[in-house]
Amino acid sequence: MKKITIFLLSVFSFGIVFAQTNSANIVPAAAKSKLQEKYPEAKTVSWKESSQGFVEANFTLNKQKCNATFSTAGDWVSTDFTITKEEFPQAASSYLANVSYTNNVTRYYRTDAKDKGTQYAADAKINDHMYTFTFDKDGKFVMRGIKK
Repeated sequence: MKKITIFLLSVFSFGIVFAQTNSANIVPAAAKSKLQEKYPEAKTVSWKESSQGFVEANFTLNKQKCNATFSTAGDWVSTDFTITKEEFPQAASSYLANVSYTNNVTRYYRTDAKDKGTQYAADAKINDHMYTFTFDKDGKFVMRGIKK
């Protein structure tokens, strides 16, 4: 029994290492290059395939957690920067306070996107569901959606 357990653990460990190696291979050189060009100070970069034709880089930039999305062709799509409540626009904070969701917020972030410019968002847990509240660059409410 002990030999079987050791064998299974060995196979499982090899599978994890192999999967991590393969996931690094899914990142096109063009996306890696664009990340380096756009965020040369990025630290602790990890990659994953986000959806067909897109990859995500999770990294730290100036002690700030970030997530950037690139097409597999290397085009930058958007970057999320985790921010503090104090960095969140006052108008957006007021909106969340008016609808009584301020105490439910689990994360604040700023998104810079190629097609939409700068937006702000807050993730909030409400009745066992996670929602994302999106605001424009001035803090005006844009939309609420269920977070997947």
